[in-house]
Amino acid sequence: MKRKKRLVSGRSVVIPMLSLAMLQPAMYVGAESGNTVFMQTQKVSAVQEEVIPANPENAKVTKEEAIEKIRSLFPMLKDAQVSEVELGDSHVYPPPANQMVWNIEWHYQRGNSGYGFNSRVDAMTGDLISTYIGFPIDEEDVAYYPPKVSREEAVKKAEAFIKKAAPYITNLKEKPVTYFTNQPLFGQVRHSFQFERTVQGIPVPEESIYMTVDGEGRVIEFNRQASIGEYPSATPTITAEEALKKYQDQLELTLHYIPLYRGGENTVFLGWKPAVPYSVIDAMGGEFLSPTGQPMSKDSVVYEEIPKSMNAFKPNPSGKQLTADEAAAIVEKVGKIPEGRKLQAKSLGSYRGEQGQSVWNLTYRDSTQRAFGPESETFAAIDAKTGQILEFEENRFGYPTSEVEGEKPNKEEVKKKAIELIQQLYPNAADDLKLINTDSMMYYPPMENTVSFGFQRFYNGIPVEGDTVNLTLNAKGQLVRLYTNQTTDLAGKVKGLSAKVSKEEATKRYLKDTSVQLNFLRIGEPWSPEGNANSDIKLVYQQTFKDGLHGGFAIDAIDGKWKSGWDPSGDAEHQGVEPKDIKGHWAETSLQTLIRYQIIKPDEKGNVNPDHAITRGEWLDMMVKAVDPYYDQVYIDPQAGELFDDVKKDHAYYPAARWARERDWIDAKEKKLGLDQVLTRENLAVSLTHIVKYDKLAKFMGAEEVGFADASQIKAKGAVSIITRLGLMKGVDGKFNPSSQVTKAQAATVLMGLVELQGKTDSPIGQIRY
Repeated sequence: MKRKKRLVSGRSVVIPMLSLAMLQPAMYVGAESGNTVFMQTQKVSAVQEEVIPANPENAKVTKEEAIEKIRSLFPMLKDAQVSEVELGDSHVYPPPANQMVWNIEWHYQRGNSGYGFNSRVDAMTGDLISTYIGFPIDEEDVAYYPPKVSREEAVKKAEAFIKKAAPYITNLKEKPVTYFTNQPLFGQVRHSFQFERTVQGIPVPEESIYMTVDGEGRVIEFNRQASIGEYPSATPTITAEEALKKYQDQLELTLHYIPLYRGGENTVFLGWKPAVPYSVIDAMGGEFLSPTGQPMSKDSVVYEEIPKSMNAFKPNPSGKQLTADEAAAIVEKVGKIPEGRKLQAKSLGSYRGEQGQSVWNLTYRDSTQRAFGPESETFAAIDAKTGQILEFEENRFGYPTSEVEGEKPNKEEVKKKAIELIQQLYPNAADDLKLINTDSMMYYPPMENTVSFGFQRFYNGIPVEGDTVNLTLNAKGQLVRLYTNQTTDLAGKVKGLSAKVSKEEATKRYLKDTSVQLNFLRIGEPWSPEGNANSDIKLVYQQTFKDGLHGGFAIDAIDGKWKSGWDPSGDAEHQGVEPKDIKGHWAETSLQTLIRYQIIKPDEKGNVNPDHAITRGEWLDMMVKAVDPYYDQVYIDPQAGELFDDVKKDHAYYPAARWARERDWIDAKEKKLGLDQVLTRENLAVSLTHIVKYDKLAKFMGAEEVGFADASQIKAKGAVSIITRLGLMKGVDGKFNPSSQVTKAQAATVLMGLVELQGKTDSPIGQIRY
């Protein structure tokens, strides 16, 4: 492939500061994600290699052959139309080195709904790179529970598919999928797989294949990560035992406040995590490496204190809410607004869903420019009460630029301005923030004409995971990007938190569940404008975790268990205890299924208590979890009005009740739910009619006589008639027993009966009714 050299403009991808664990370089997500954030301020070379658009004449696989390959692999695409085909990949930055790839855009029309998705095929080998079937498959073809194809059968189908789709990719090994694997019991069955490639017998995590096979055995998703480069020798000079000892000797845990994102009002837990991510060891030299490939030592300075300044942040003195124009004046004093852009949009709202915070969202545009594009608008978010700038983007959809093309900043001078500016922008910055050592790790991609800095928030001398301020200045010291992430009401959320698990105890647990493994890994600056050309593949020992864990987890300093701020799959309640009291029980199969899907769980002693009566709230919680395992992750606005008289927002089952109300499982007129009352058989029948969307029919049938000897005791005759005809509930000795209590075992069997009824009702269970 031909390449030419050109001067770079200092531009880089824009990456907002979301979950730190997710946004660090992929090779360090398994390290200590979210522990700290480091900024790269080294200026890049003024010369880069530009990839010339690929020439179709050089392709060994034609456009038509690539399209036909996709259709042959995915028969469900027989009615899909190709809307666009491109050789090369202009959709990512920096562009990948291998531009000999056919990018195929598909369009699928179903009634009034249109669906678009992408496929990629290697133009030299014909190997499939990626496809995701992004349209709903016809209901009659959907495999509900139990699936026609088991997981064991699905993995064989996945392996056979790989041989047809990507025969050039060999030496693959299936790995357990541990991220957010709790799929719903209702809906299409999907089996997810990860296959990791090995080179010279050494794993290459970056070249994994991710696949999804549905319950019918059809592949509906295929994606492989492919690195291009030369692999070094697979023979290390450092043994595994030596690497493990280095890892164990260097490990030093420190306390962190970690926000817990579980829906509603976010809380914070205190956790033990490594102070510095020593997770990658050079297998040839034995040094710990940063993502940029620089040697790291235990004595590396991670944080720098911020000296106090006379020019500190001054909150709005009036105590009144700022107007939009007043907020704009604050922004324009420090932010770079490109010439010609005027304030054209202003709205008052919240900032990323945070409660109790009114924020002005301001947008500057040039009316002569296009409405959307890389350099179309400037955006700012300002706290309407205090006047603190929370976010600023010189080019909201593009890259921060220098005032003069080619102008290069003096890093030390700009650093002084950054430290001075952060104190003007952030309350109590000198006390609450520390400058992150920019030479330790790369976070943002390097830029030639701008410099980025990161500041970590501390409270009581303890870092707050994810609470960072990231700012970028141009060569003149002007602010071109600011992104603030700060947990609100931190003092209240950490009140009373103190470590009950010692550092020694936590370290023992950490070392028990982690180790190192020999891998090939790309080290360098793959996010820089040069892309992979500025990185190398090295043989390293990389930190590994036991199944179900990853670098986003910490040791809870209260109970000593693993916990993640953003991934609930490893929470204590999800780690499971082997059930002891359901062996041989008449409902064992149903109960085991619900345990496997994390709908119910044994207590600390392993008891499920299958014959205990359950409450209305417990039944509702079971049903909602079966349809949406992550229903409680949705933000609940505490300022919103009350939905119920007897279920407040702090009630354990409020999230389930709100979710159920949105789907008409609960009548909008119902204000008293009685979730703490014991569930009766008649309650259960009424609930089921709402769930299967036959509640209107139940009212119509209400006058119909039901065939039970105790019919006179049944108030909801229509509901009982429908549910018994559907086979979800039955009578006993000719009686329905409407007031009898429902046990956990009985509820489990009814729920599983409802699962097997999927696809036979008029509306999918759990669908919102409009």
